Amino acid sequence: MSALDLASYVQHRMKVLNLTVKEAAACSGFSRQTWHKLMVADIKEAKLSTLVAVAATLRVHPAELLDIYFQSSERACGTVWTESHPPSLSPLAW
Repeated sequence: MSALDLASYVQHRMKVLNLTVKEAAACSGFSRQTWHKLMVADIKEAKLSTLVAVAATLRVHPAELLDIYFQSSERACGTVWTESHPPSLSPLAW
């Protein structure tokens, strides 16, 4: 996961929507501190429910945030799957 990519995206969407941290907090039900942490990449791991609520506040589909959150991680560790080489779901591969 790249907290930096997520933080950059959150900042960008807030700017596009002209949304303040106070407004984002009120809309999402999260504290202003949580939004500040998202915006400066001060998170270790985000819950799925958090990403869904953030997506709703930023008026984007949750899949968009999930893609940023998880694809950044795959690129960082060099694990990018293609259709010809999908991840193995076999327990033997674990």
